[in-house]
Amino acid sequence: AEEIYRHLPKPADAPASVQLLDLPQVDEACLDDVLEAKWQKVLQARETVSKELESARQNKLIGHSLDAAVTLYAGEETRRLLTGLNADLSKIFIVSQVNLAPAEAARPREAGGTEELGVAVAPAAGAKCERCWIYSESVGQDAEHGQLCARCAGVMEKLSLE
Repeated sequence: AEEIYRHLPKPADAPASVQLLDLPQVDEACLDDVLEAKWQKVLQARETVSKELESARQNKLIGHSLDAAVTLYAGEETRRLLTGLNADLSKIFIVSQVNLAPAEAARPREAGGTEELGVAVAPAAGAKCERCWIYSESVGQDAEHGQLCARCAGVMEKLSLE
């Protein structure tokens, strides 16, 4: 932070060190209690998933969280919340794949978690991308970038055009 601060444009009366700056004041207009409550619930779900991933790691089912695919068995309220974030759940939980089980799906006995959120951990399908380390069934489908997933192959293609 100190090195970056030395290169930033600043007024003549600015402190000599970033450590001497005042903390910014909270803008009360930016606070959103509904959004905060939503993300508290997401973080609770992440904690539940993380505990199950750690258990799977200890049982040698997976080595790293990105080696995992998780299936979530959620109660009605949690299901609504997670459905709205479905595209981002694998990033939030730091796993390769997330499946949200249908509402009528019976929770398997081996699924851990809480009463509101059941979590079943399994090895992820596909192969590990050499660039992002995420397991994907699209790894190897690009002729030029055979060890990459479709997303990373697209990035590499875009970079080669620049």
